[in-house]
Amino acid sequence: MSTIVDQTKTTRKRDNIDRFPKAKAVFNICAIVILMLIFNLYPDRIGIWRWQDSTISFVPILNVAFLGSWLPWINLWWILALSLNIAHLSLGRWTLATRILDIVVIVFGLNILLSMIFGASANTVHLTLFASDLGWTEVLNDITPIFNWLLPWILVVMAIAVGIDLIRKVIWLLRSVIR
Repeated sequence: MSTIVDQTKTTRKRDNIDRFPKAKAVFNICAIVILMLIFNLYPDRIGIWRWQDSTISFVPILNVAFLGSWLPWINLWWILALSLNIAHLSLGRWTLATRILDIVVIVFGLNILLSMIFGASANTVHLTLFASDLGWTEVLNDITPIFNWLLPWILVVMAIAVGIDLIRKVIWLLRSVIR
């Protein structure tokens, strides 16, 4: 009698571990689509906005080298993550294949982030930041040194977060295989 109850509890626990929340999949899909739209359709709108008195001025941050060298790789990463989240939404649970594919997508993204950290074109500022004469000179003098070290640190923090997520996903994969 207790064996049957224990098996039921084990089965229920396994189902809870393998369940993938639909709300999480929908949120991930929406976030990825929004990021893809912004970075691909409006890359010139990503930058520094300044409101002074009644005038608004804007200077883009992303340069042509960044867009040309990194955006295709980032798009591929987002497409893979989007596909995986669509699979999660349709399946409603984790499978061994989706766990392995999730780890592959995370490793791919971590590779992109580390390449951006150690690459040269990711931390170069858009040239119009220096050519702009809309009252930006004092602001640029203040933010240029900060921006040159801030972007790599932001990428490092992102890489650490992705690395921690990778470790967590590998542990979940091992747990699902061992059961």
